[in-house]
Amino acid sequence: SVCNWGMVQLWAWMNPYCYITYPADNWPWDYTSGKCMMVNVVQWILTAGIIEESFKFVALLRLRPSPGKVFETANRCCCKIPFLPRAWFLRLADSPLAVALCGVAAGGGLATTENFMYIFSQESIDKAFGEGDLESAYGRIAASFAHMVWTGYAACGLAKYQFLPPGDPARPRSRSSYLLAPIVLHGLYNWCSTLQRCEAYE
Repeated sequence: SVCNWGMVQLWAWMNPYCYITYPADNWPWDYTSGKCMMVNVVQWILTAGIIEESFKFVALLRLRPSPGKVFETANRCCCKIPFLPRAWFLRLADSPLAVALCGVAAGGGLATTENFMYIFSQESIDKAFGEGDLESAYGRIAASFAHMVWTGYAACGLAKYQFLPPGDPARPRSRSSYLLAPIVLHGLYNWCSTLQRCEAYE
């Protein structure tokens, strides 16, 4: 969340009338301009899309398809932390399904953290108990599933990379080949959540 916050501050500094959480360059006199909306799409993809999806995916790079790969990676590691075995950060995921489920779990973990942050914010609590408005809670349900689907999809690409032999036409070129779609979809999802602020003030 610190990285996201830093990016929001950067966008607000660049243009205080049209930035990631405030796409309203003509407000309150007119609708948001098309240019501002397009800038907003790019900002969401570069902020939430890249930052959150990359952090979730980095956790999956610890997975190894066999005990032999765990030992091989541990032996190549030149860093030692006192009182910890060399392979302490590696995890065994010995089937494509295990890798995919780890991706779903990573997405669910980040979604849970976000849920606590958004649902228990002072603004959400005031709306829920003061106005009976549970919009934040309802919105987080869809976001939770979306996080799991996005990271699960990226993990499927990682599983193909790890378990298909080199030269197989279905094997991705790199571990992160399936990461672009979740990054873009995450940015678009968040952008859609801010469209409600693009209407003229009444």
